[in-house]
Amino acid sequence: DVSLPTEMETEAATLAGRNDDWLATGKSCALCAYEVAECRSLSQLAVCALPLEMTPAGDANALRRQVGVYASGGEVDRLEVGLALTGLAATAAVLMTAGSSATVKAGATAARLANRLGTLTPGLRTALRSAGDVPVRWDRLNDFALRRVPLEAVTDVGALQRLGGMAADAGRVAEHSSVADALVLVRYADTPSELARLARVTEATGEEARGLFALLGKSRVMRATLRLPRRVLALHAMLAGAVAWLLSTLAGMALGRVARLGRRL
Repeated sequence: DVSLPTEMETEAATLAGRNDDWLATGKSCALCAYEVAECRSLSQLAVCALPLEMTPAGDANALRRQVGVYASGGEVDRLEVGLALTGLAATAAVLMTAGSSATVKAGATAARLANRLGTLTPGLRTALRSAGDVPVRWDRLNDFALRRVPLEAVTDVGALQRLGGMAADAGRVAEHSSVADALVLVRYADTPSELARLARVTEATGEEARGLFALLGKSRVMRATLRLPRRVLALHAMLAGAVAWLLSTLAGMALGRVARLGRRL
């Protein structure tokens, strides 16, 4: 029954609110890490989910999830299984493809997460599913995830080659931009050939690729990859950035002028 000074009560309420925010943020981040579909933003996904998903634990968790679906008689997502196996195989340097193991792993993870987030186009999803429809020994998947048996004990390694090649293209997109950006950029690829062209665009433009597609549109950018060298693509990216800066500057000047007119009135 002691009355606290008003200033102290206000300060205590502010600190308690901050603690509540931290707790809520932590819970939200943990939920995002457990289920990427629950991530509130691309930045949260990059901070909370990707550090886990880029490790073998992320692939093993995906396999565990699908084994549970299979055991319960549900419909298994064979694409997630194939991409998880590809990611684990690349991590162990078992799968030999046109890309490095790190590139294949990044691409397989990006494609797997894009599949769960629904950012894969129907055409690319169909192509990936076709490539990832490999024979699976379901009774040995848990043992493979725990590294008790080799990959050959659960699937045909040769059958993963095509999926690994497509994952390598997705990996190059992630390598030259970021894995988080790759989750957005894959929506511009409807076929494996467009995915390869998307990889060439990001190789030339890097982190500017998202802005390039947003300003110029998919058709213009994809056509450019057929006839323009990398330097010209890089110039397009630079011009796109300049246009974005100019529009932002003009908008700021216009708002400033409106504010000054408002004060005069």
